[in-house]
Amino acid sequence: MDLKEVAYKIDLSLATIGRHLKDFDQQKLTQLIPLQGREITLLGKNYISETEREIERFEIESIVMLVSNH
Repeated sequence: MDLKEVAYKIDLSLATIGRHLKDFDQQKLTQLIPLQGREITLLGKNYISETEREIERFEIESIVMLVSNH
């Protein structure tokens, strides 16, 4: 899938995606590899893992709240 297809699927312009990618580079979450593209850094992988854990906690808390209200 190329960048245009991704942009279409997530309803963002290519310029917006480019700005986000540059932001990720500045935050050291990704690294631009000349002539190859970007790779996710160790810091980026840790950020993704922590975000996944937070989402999982939120989902569990939401289920518990739904169950406890019935």
